[in-house]
Amino acid sequence: MAEKLGLKETKFPIGNLVSGVSSGGSLGGYLNIAPKHKSRFSAFVPIGNGCDNFCSYCVVPYARGREVYRPAEEIVSEVKSLVKRGYKEIILIAQNVNSYISKKQQNKKATKQVNFPELLRMVNDIEGDFWIRFATSHPKDMSDDLIEAIADCEKICEHIHLPAQSGDNEVLRIMKRKYTTEHYENLIKKIRNKIPEASITTDIIVGFPGETKKQFNKTAKLFKKVKFDMAYIARYSPRPGTAAAKLDDSVPRDEKKRREEELTKILKKTALENNKKYIGKTVEVLIEGKNKGGEWFGKTGMNKAVKVRSKKLSPQMRDREARSLIGQFVRIRIKEVKDFGLEGELESQKVKK
Repeated sequence: MAEKLGLKETKFPIGNLVSGVSSGGSLGGYLNIAPKHKSRFSAFVPIGNGCDNFCSYCVVPYARGREVYRPAEEIVSEVKSLVKRGYKEIILIAQNVNSYISKKQQNKKATKQVNFPELLRMVNDIEGDFWIRFATSHPKDMSDDLIEAIADCEKICEHIHLPAQSGDNEVLRIMKRKYTTEHYENLIKKIRNKIPEASITTDIIVGFPGETKKQFNKTAKLFKKVKFDMAYIARYSPRPGTAAAKLDDSVPRDEKKRREEELTKILKKTALENNKKYIGKTVEVLIEGKNKGGEWFGKTGMNKAVKVRSKKLSPQMRDREARSLIGQFVRIRIKEVKDFGLEGELESQKVKK
């Protein structure tokens, strides 16, 4: 998921990661492992592990066990430590972040439950110069309170990854997704009403067992209606041990490829239309580094990839000066846009105090 969202990977020591959590009764294993952050400015912070949803195509509940979550104070403490060390991007992660529920100590005898919107507000209240991201969300648990929190909290990036998986209700039922297309579309309306600038991305599976052309066409219709900024389209393949693996993988490979290509064509068109609104605007960008072509790049809070044009960031710039901009917020005036990226000129370094 981190790679899908364009985020830098955080390495965790490999071992018996599900030890102590598969029964759901312990916070051992994965959640007790101290992360080793590959990046010096972007850090993943696990808030939970496991999944209770049992989607018919997914092996995660069997591999990681049932949902368990870290105490809110522990998460806040870790984020404070990272921010003090200069981290600019905090990514809260779990198999389903918006089902987060934990306890917060109020006094020696009383506790209160903390849900995900409340956790986001707690992290947002931490002093410092940083962004908050999270991944990934399940549509059935995307509450009005969560949408309000994203809209209200200035440090939360206006990027929501909300996997749809299919635009057909019967396919969603067989997938055991526990929502309808109508529910999903209503969520998108709520998000765009509260957060007009939000970038919305999704996951889609094409060629799920039994998916007809008519059912696929409903997914294509969903793409045209929602106008996603990005979508991660997977051709269905069975995962051993899952319920869907027992179904007849009836859609031919060539047809799965054709369906993927059709959705990609729609996506490129809508993503380009969405990006055109940035032309002439100045956006905040977190500089991530320099690509193989010597071009500086970063991303916006909406998770838009940005190439930076500036003499100040030229390949001839002294390495020490250049490296000082990596992991810093800058202001970029957008001059050109493509379907999956923006390009602009550096206006100034450091936009937050």
